[in-house]
Amino acid sequence: WLTIRDPSRRRPVPNFTVCLQCAKIVETLLPNMEGVFVPLDLGSDISKSVCSLHFTPKRKRFALYFDALETTSHKAISSKRPPNIASLASKLERLGAVEECREDSPVPYGYWHVMQFLPEFTVCGECFDEAVRPKLLDDNLIAKNFYMEKQRLREATCQLYSARMREIFSKACRRNDPKLLEARVRERLEVEADIHGKLVKLDRAGHDKIWTDQQVSKLVEEWKRWE
Repeated sequence: WLTIRDPSRRRPVPNFTVCLQCAKIVETLLPNMEGVFVPLDLGSDISKSVCSLHFTPKRKRFALYFDALETTSHKAISSKRPPNIASLASKLERLGAVEECREDSPVPYGYWHVMQFLPEFTVCGECFDEAVRPKLLDDNLIAKNFYMEKQRLREATCQLYSARMREIFSKACRRNDPKLLEARVRERLEVEADIHGKLVKLDRAGHDKIWTDQQVSKLVEEWKRWE
């Protein structure tokens, strides 16, 4: 893994790791940024690292990271000076202060926001800040049911990244209806487990690849209705 080192603090930017391929792409697009990426210290915990600059349509933070790099590059060119790495590092650290949501990808031994009456409703830090914290400011009773401290769980997925679940959560908060939230969360978990089990069976069955791919696509489309 590569990262960017903050020269003012003499340490790598927290929660910012980049693979070699993506680093080379950035240096090709922004030539004056060559050398900004440095190897991550061997002693760093990289067990849960993902490439911060790897693009997928669902990842909102990619555009913010690349914009910070591009802006730094353009400012350096216009001022005819080297890139301001200290300023860049500060921007990247603010962006990465909360880990990016991994959506329905299981996260082992992560820290989650968990409700007292509904512990199955696990919410990542990013989604908590976006969907729950504003309701805490309104003193909402359901939002206040989350534990004060994050809970470390053996494995979990975020239950609040989708527009559907955020609307359900908002409706439950508006109506002060914890039973609505509980029913929908448990229903979603049952569907998630069922679809995951079917995917595992398809993977182990060893059927024709084209047929298997078609079945997988159908299950993925079905999950989109429930996520």
